[in-house]
Amino acid sequence: MQNGAPTFCLNLPPGTELPATEGGTDMFVISVFYPPPESGSFDFAYYTGTHTPMVQRLWGGLGLQEIRILKGINGPDGNGPTYVVVTSLTFESAEAFQAAAAQHGTEIFADIPNFTSTPPVLQFNQRLG
Repeated sequence: MQNGAPTFCLNLPPGTELPATEGGTDMFVISVFYPPPESGSFDFAYYTGTHTPMVQRLWGGLGLQEIRILKGINGPDGNGPTYVVVTSLTFESAEAFQAAAAQHGTEIFADIPNFTSTPPVLQFNQRLG
C-alpha cells in the first residue's frame, strides 16, 4: 500500500487465454466486491459520480464494454449486506483487461480511499450466458 491506497496487482499469467464459451463469447468480467467499510461509510455519491466515470474514461477505449453497479441491501432477516457494492466490469477479452490494467490500474486503485476505507475483493470471470 502506498499513501493508504492499495497497490494494483494482477496475478493472471501473461498471455492468459480464456476458451470460447457456448455462443462463441470470450467476454471477460471482473467482479469488484466492496465489503462494508472498516471505519466511516461508503461514499456512494463519489463512487457513482466520480470514480465510475473515471474508470469509464480511462478504460472505455481499451476494451471496457460495460459497467454494472449493484448496491447491497439488507436481507429478509434484517442483516446488512455482505458487500455494500458489487460492480461488474465487462471487457472484450482478458488481454484487453490486462492492457487496460497495465495502463491505468494504479491510478484507478489509488482513488479507492476517496470512497471507502476497505479494499475491494476482485474476482475474474468468464461470461457463460
